Amino acid sequence: MTTVTFEGKKYQLVSDADFTNRVLPVNGYNDREQNDGKYDFEMSAGAVDEDGNNCVVYWIFENDPDKELDEYDYSKVDRVESI
Repeated sequence: MTTVTFEGKKYQLVSDADFTNRVLPVNGYNDREQNDGKYDFEMSAGAVDEDGNNCVVYWIFENDPDKELDEYDYSKVDRVESI
C-alpha cells in the first residue's frame, strides 16, 4: 500500500485517489476561459494514520492536459482531515 507524509506524520492510503468535485477558484475566478484554460482540481483518498485513526488525505493540482492522473505528484499533500 502507498504511504504519504504530511507535516512529519505518515498516512497509509486505503483507497485510490478520486475527484472531490469541489469547485476551486484560480486567481479569484472559477471561469476557465478567463484563466487560459488553467484550473485547479482536488483529489482525495481514504487513509489511516500511524495511530490507526481513519483520515482523508487531500491534494490540489493544477490541470495539465498532457498528464494522466497517475502522473501528478501525490507526495505533495494539501491537507489531512480526521474522520
